[in-house]
Amino acid sequence: MLAKNQEELIKRSKQYRIHSVSILIFIYWLLILAAAFSIKGRVRFGIGDDIKIANITINTWSKYVMVICYIVFGQMASTISNYTIEPFYNNVIRDYKTKTIPYTRSRLMMLRANYSIYEWIHGIVKLFVCLSLEVQFYIVMMATDLLFDLLLHWLYIHKKRFYTEDDILPDTDDEYDSDDVKDISETFTLL
Repeated sequence: MLAKNQEELIKRSKQYRIHSVSILIFIYWLLILAAAFSIKGRVRFGIGDDIKIANITINTWSKYVMVICYIVFGQMASTISNYTIEPFYNNVIRDYKTKTIPYTRSRLMMLRANYSIYEWIHGIVKLFVCLSLEVQFYIVMMATDLLFDLLLHWLYIHKKRFYTEDDILPDTDDEYDSDDVKDISETFTLL
């Protein structure tokens, strides 16, 4: 039999239902990789006469290194901007309760214009890389994104306190019923 605080911890952890969403995302990636593998017929790393990105044949190591460098730095910039610029824009700029912003109007407009231009260019090049159907590039993109995502996530949570099984959870005034929370996995559908 579980102690009361363990039951409460389990009850609170169920409100997020992240395990089923994680499984759906994992299945999604397996389907994408299987489709790419079946179209190309093999997974390889390196140059080739049949590797094309935006109609440019990647047949020399210098072109290959340039593509890999762009993938790594582009994914790094995208991940960092998703952790910094997007939350700032959504939580400060677009928040109607924020009356004073610590930057000038021209600086904010320049920041937003630079970010929008970067997103467009990165999106187009990423589309060309994805349309090449080369799994080697998907693996590099995913590994870079995962590395920087986990690094930034660790920076956010490393000084926070976490509950353990022996902790006594603080009492809450409101009664939480996990059945009232909509399972977010219902919003995801596989096509």
